[in-house]
Amino acid sequence: NEYSYTVLLVCGFLIAADPRFGQAMGRGWRIALVVGLMAELVYVIGLYILMEVVDVDPLHSYDWGSMLWRLAKGVGAWAWVVAILGFGSRPRPGRDSGGARRPQGSGERPVRPGLGVRVIAYAGEAFLAVYILHQTVVFVIGYYVVQWQTAALLKYAVISLAALTVTLLLYEFAVRRLRVTRWLFGMRPDSRRGKDPSRAASQGARIEKEETAWKSK
Repeated sequence: NEYSYTVLLVCGFLIAADPRFGQAMGRGWRIALVVGLMAELVYVIGLYILMEVVDVDPLHSYDWGSMLWRLAKGVGAWAWVVAILGFGSRPRPGRDSGGARRPQGSGERPVRPGLGVRVIAYAGEAFLAVYILHQTVVFVIGYYVVQWQTAALLKYAVISLAALTVTLLLYEFAVRRLRVTRWLFGMRPDSRRGKDPSRAASQGARIEKEETAWKSK
């Protein structure tokens, strides 16, 4: 049902609009990760049983097994969202507002942020381009892989890993580094922090304010 995406859109807006949601996810990301892993296990095993043993389509059937499988699928999806966003928004002791380690016995702050901050910044900039590129890559690779005379699980693994690798390479070398393609994919001309000190300072102040609000809870 395409109208169900309206619920996801509204929930995404509410999560982004109120920092208390981010604080709550930051406190509960470990629990959400466990729930997501358990739901993923139920998802994979249930999909195999329903399709190969019971011989039903769990995405469209209305038997109890299919509805329970879709429930586990929905719970798992939200759990992964909470785990990922919560992990990225949690405060880290011993680090400054930009994610870099605070030096011991010195008032100076290191310039280079931590690896986690850099990964989150890279992914935050790449997500739209990767989303646009990946479907074509999956179709092209899948067209050839599905013709292999081998197990479906192996085909799935090859398509998934190959598509992820090719999509990231395309983004890195054909989109991210070129001004024209950055503009075509809705990216800023230059998102590196060092190019815009005022933007980096304002972003650091915002993160520090949120961290202070977190600690006061």
